[in-house]
Amino acid sequence: MLPTFTYESPPSDDNMRSCQLRQISVCQFSSRSWSLEEDLLRYESLGFDSIGIWRRKMEDAGTERAVDLIHESNLSVSSLHHAGGFTGDGSSVKDAVKDTYKAIKLAAQVKAGVLLIHPGAVNNHMFNHVCKVYQSALDEIVPYAEALDVQLAIEPVLDQSNSQFTFHQSIDHTIDLLSANPTLGIALDLYHVGMDSETFTRLPEFVDRIKLVQLADRTRSSWSDQKLAANRRQSFRLPLGDGEVDIHAWLRKLRHLGYNGSFELEVYGTEVSDCCVFELLDQTLGYLAMPTLRRVL
Repeated sequence: MLPTFTYESPPSDDNMRSCQLRQISVCQFSSRSWSLEEDLLRYESLGFDSIGIWRRKMEDAGTERAVDLIHESNLSVSSLHHAGGFTGDGSSVKDAVKDTYKAIKLAAQVKAGVLLIHPGAVNNHMFNHVCKVYQSALDEIVPYAEALDVQLAIEPVLDQSNSQFTFHQSIDHTIDLLSANPTLGIALDLYHVGMDSETFTRLPEFVDRIKLVQLADRTRSSWSDQKLAANRRQSFRLPLGDGEVDIHAWLRKLRHLGYNGSFELEVYGTEVSDCCVFELLDQTLGYLAMPTLRRVL
């Protein structure tokens, strides 16, 4: 059973925010110091209906117990983070595929909206080689995901020239991969793509494949800085409205093009490490409650 925690939540206007929160989730990355139990209770106390699950927190709680806790909660699961690493991130392709099978089964158990798949870094390989390795892995895992009715989603990372998660660093790479794999979806993280004008312009080409939109803000200088390899493991995410990503424009265009899926807050890292999680989430909710965004959401 879920335990009871004693804490004070920040004041909020439930009537004003309730409509938006039906489509807004919070990824557990945003509250790294909290346990799975705390996340489930506290997100709900803030008015959220869904949660983005981090596999590590499920493992910390014990996977079987974690599944039970999630089923006992009133929160649906917008996403499960993550599986992959097929290009040699400390494990063999065989081991990475085996782990992805486990993640797919877990996603089915918690009825996750999507399972995020990260192929892994280039790791000094030729680009064509890592593409072949990745496609070979997808050829194995996609049929299993389809059999369990689990939606796999890839995530373009366009702000890091040497990402530890993916070698796909242009929207062209992502669109090509979607074309080769008709059942794959895409998770669009505005932190990673929000300042890429080409992605914004080309949204009509792949909007029907978007299964999740992740929300975070950032400064333009952090976008430029993070393209340096030395900064690839740092996160400079900011609460919505504190940076320079034109979130209004992205959400308006997504809605105009027919996107009606989930939005997921993912705010963590160097710039917010000293923030109270309640204050961080409450500030974000206040931003989303602005009249211009209420009309969009």
